[in-house]
Parts: sequence; C-alpha cells; structure tokens
Amino acid sequence: MSIPMNDIKQLKAANPIEVVAARYGTLHRSGANYKMLCPFHDDHHPSLGIHVGGQYFKCHACGAGGDVIGLVMGLEHCSFAEAVAKLGGKEEKLAVSRSAPVSDVSTGSVSGTPPAPSPEAVAASARERARRIGANNGFLASLLPCASGHTELSGTWLDFGVGQATAFVPDDYRYLRGRIVFPVYNAEGELTGFGGRRQVGTDANLPAAADDPKYVNSPNSLLFDKSRMLYGIHRASEAIRRKGFAYLTEGYKDALAMHAAGFTNTVALGGTAFTSGQAKELQRFCNRAVLLLDNDPAGQAATVRLLEESPGGLSLGSLRLVSAKDPDELFRRLGREDFICYMELLTEMAGAGECRLLAFCLKHPAVAPHVERMLEEDDLVFTGETYRNLLRFVSLRQPLAVLPSRERMLAEILSGQLPDLPLPPGVPASMLSEPEETICPDLADYFRLEYYEERLLSDTSRLTEQLKTAPAETVGKTESASRTALLATLSSHISQLVRLTESLARTPVIEERWL
Repeated sequence: MSIPMNDIKQLKAANPIEVVAARYGTLHRSGANYKMLCPFHDDHHPSLGIHVGGQYFKCHACGAGGDVIGLVMGLEHCSFAEAVAKLGGKEEKLAVSRSAPVSDVSTGSVSGTPPAPSPEAVAASARERARRIGANNGFLASLLPCASGHTELSGTWLDFGVGQATAFVPDDYRYLRGRIVFPVYNAEGELTGFGGRRQVGTDANLPAAADDPKYVNSPNSLLFDKSRMLYGIHRASEAIRRKGFAYLTEGYKDALAMHAAGFTNTVALGGTAFTSGQAKELQRFCNRAVLLLDNDPAGQAATVRLLEESPGGLSLGSLRLVSAKDPDELFRRLGREDFICYMELLTEMAGAGECRLLAFCLKHPAVAPHVERMLEEDDLVFTGETYRNLLRFVSLRQPLAVLPSRERMLAEILSGQLPDLPLPPGVPASMLSEPEETICPDLADYFRLEYYEERLLSDTSRLTEQLKTAPAETVGKTESASRTALLATLSSHISQLVRLTESLARTPVIEERWL
C-alpha cells in the first residue's frame, strides 16, 4: 500500500522545513527566508535557500530543490522511507511499496512511481539521455584551454579535458561561466556533467560573494547524480581493479595530481561526503579504498566519521599528508619525483613500533647512538633502508636540512604523524621534566622493546608460514636455507618473545622516585 497523500501533508505540516533544516546546520536569515550550506555540492558559502512560505528548499548554485522530505534525504543520504521515519512517520501506517511516492529533490514534487515504462517511454528516455550527452560534449568543445600552473600537471589536465568557460555560455551551463571546468564521466566513458571551480585569481584578489560557492556541480538529472559521482572513474577503473583498491580524494585537482604521479587508481568524491551510492559504484571494481582527504579539520573529521561507519560495507583505510593540505598542494611543492617518493614512504609497510622508536630518536637525538647500537647487537635493525639511514644520520647528529631527500621526507612524515609520543603505561607526565640524559635512555629502551615485540611477532608469523610450505631439505625461494636453520631461527624468536614479555611487563622506565 502506498502512503496516502493526506498523511504526507500532515507529516510536512508537523515538520516545518526551517525547523528541520536548523537541526542539521546554521541558518542565516535572508529576508523572510533562510540560507544554509548546501549538502548537494561542496558548498563553502550558504547557497541553499530555505523558503518558509512555500516550505521548500532550492540551491541556485547546483540546482537541487525539494520539500522537507527531500531535504532530509539529501542531508542523511537516506531513502524516502527512511526520511519519513526520521520525521516521525509511523511505519505501520506509512507502509512503503514499489508504488510509494518519491520526494524529488529537483522539483520538490511528490508523486507515485509509475508502472513499468512503455517502450515509447524507454525510447524517449534514451533520446533525452543522448541529447544531454550531446549538449555536454558541445559545451566541452567550447571550453578554452586552461593552464594547470605546473608543467608536470599540464599533460594530465589536458588528458582529462579540463578547460576554461567563457562569460558567454548556453543557459543550461550558466552556473559554470568564468570557471575552471572539470568534465565528469561515468565508468562507461559518458560525459554526464561538469564540476566548476572559481578562478584562482578571483580567490586571491577579490572577495567572494556570499552566494558564489568555490565549487559547483551539474544539477542532478537523468544523466548526472552527485551522490553516485566518482570523478576520474573512467580513467581509474582498470587500475583500481588491477591493484584491488582505490585512493579517494576530496577535490578534482587532487585526483589529477595523483594521476600525474602515476597513482591512477584514484578518484575524487567532490567533497568530504562519501555516500552509499558512491560506494556502490566503487564496489563494481574493488572492495577496499584508502581515504586521502584534506589535511584540515573538515577533512580529518570526515575521515574519522567514515572509518567508524563505512558506507556500503566497503573496507576503508586512510592516509594523512602531514606536510600539505592536499595532494595537489604537495605535488606542486615537491614535483612529480619527490611526490612519488613521499607517497611511497607514507605507504611503506613499517610497524607502529618501528615508527614510534625512530620518531623518539628524532625528538631526542642524544639516544639515537644507544638505540642504533642495541638494534645491531640484537640483530634486529630496521628492515627498511630509509629507516636505517635516517637513524644513522640522527646518530651522527646530522642536521635534517642536509640529509638526502628521501630521509628528510621520512623525518618530516614521522615528526608530523607522531608529534607527541605517548608515554608508556604508568609513566607520569612529570617524567619528561627530568634531564634528558637521565630519562631518555630508559624511555628509549621501552620503545625499543615495543619495536622488538612487534618485529619478532611479525617475523615469527612469516617463518611459520614458510615452514608450512617448505620441503624437507630446502625452503623454496628462501636462498635454500635448510629446514633445520629455519626451525632454529623460529625457536630463537620465540625465546626472545618470552624474555620480552617479561621485560615489558615490568615497565623498566618506572623508578621509585616517580611513584
């Protein structure tokens, strides 16, 4: 049974749109009405109008519009039925079926879903789709060349069709006039819409109007759906499928920087929101993604939120660029070669214990020779060459400014990722006020033991797997090591783990004077 129109009217009457909107963000008075940030595009200036008299919303920037139910659907990224429930609709009375009315965020209308479309309707829809694609391609051909501002990015910008819209454009594309335009394709290579960015010169020299958002996107239509858009998917899909995961950036320019550096398994979300629709599109090619959102409060808050509740059940990880706001900024500062190096270091498979130990040595260089000597004596030096080199340079008290670029970048990453190293359990913060020569060796030993435990556990797991597949005499491709030697190494590791467990349990850095 569909929802009776009278019930819909009652639900809307009980939920004034301005009251509901205020639950989700700050409303700014605009005459008799209000404005707020638009959830349907990456809005940084309130451009969504809340019309009190008509009880509807409309964004003049991206074209989204609808009633209070459509607003909840957009803000909550939920279905019509879920939006009704959130507004207090009784599910037992408002049973939603295939013919239930839909709140259209483009028109604000509520209508019953029609039965299966007729062949004529299907043909008409196909013609309209083809017309829109044709119009989009015509507009794309009218764009002027657009400079990327960096020679190593220019080829990628040209390849992705980035252009500059003039002040004179067809009415359907007025929202893009004077902007840098990023063509948006679907995975099948159809030009579905556009994203537009204010000119950098405008950002730098002129105050932005309150109703002039930094980014705008094509209005939602039969062809374009912002909640399902993944910028760059037409160029990234094969690489995503091959590598088994995708990088997710916020901005179009960030995705272009990643592609320019060879990380072609990258798509942009067009903001900090990652919807279930976008996750569903991505799951056509992989089941895992790595968030690479902006290194600002909004981007990092979104990262935390998405890691807690991944849309569509997608497996999510994250990376943070500690030295820049976003990939585009970092690429422009470092250049392609060093950007690639930075990303390799950021994604290198180093354990948390290894990172903390080296970061501690960076913070307290006086203990670096002690740590380096202990690692060598115990035959547990860092597995990564860059990590070993950086520890050597710190031990020699070499200024970071004169280090090779790779080691200097690693120091920058570790110092940014671990600005304040956590003290071991039970160690009071006042301990840090002790003279460095008194306390640092003890603390360094704790971090060293933590690294040993992590490293030995990893090595033990690896050796165990090798033993499972090793023939009686040799061990496959492990330099023909004998099975006996492999067992001896494993036994040694287990013995060391036992001793480490005892050492870590007694918390060696604690002394009576701190209790």
